[in-house]
Amino acid sequence: MGIRVLSGILVTRGIPNGNTTINFGARTVTGSPGLEAARPTMVGDEGIYEHKPCHMVAIREIKIKETEYTRGKSKDDTSEIDFLRISTQKIDREELSIRWDCSGGSEIEEISYMIIGNV
Repeated sequence: MGIRVLSGILVTRGIPNGNTTINFGARTVTGSPGLEAARPTMVGDEGIYEHKPCHMVAIREIKIKETEYTRGKSKDDTSEIDFLRISTQKIDREELSIRWDCSGGSEIEEISYMIIGNV
C-alpha cells in the first residue's frame, strides 16, 4: 500500500461558468471548451485509489470587475449581485468533477486542486 498525490491548476480565464472532470487513472482533464490544465503533478505510487481519496479544490486567482451595480456606490451599499462559486460535484476512486459559476463580470481565472489517498 502506498500514497498517491495528484495536484494541478485549472486555467479557467474567459470561462465564467463551466465544469471539468479530472480522471485520476489517465491523469486527464476534460470539460468546458477553452479550459487548460497547468502543472499537473503526481507524487507517489501508481494505481487506483483504494477508497474515495481526500481532496481540496480552491479558487487560486480571481478578477473582480466593477459593474453598473457597484460603480459609485458607498461601502454600505455594495451590490450582492456579483458572485463567485466553486463546488465539487462528484468525487470517487476514479475521478473528481468540479463546477464553477461567476456573474456580473467577475471571474475565477484559476482553480487549484489536490487529491490524496492510498493506492
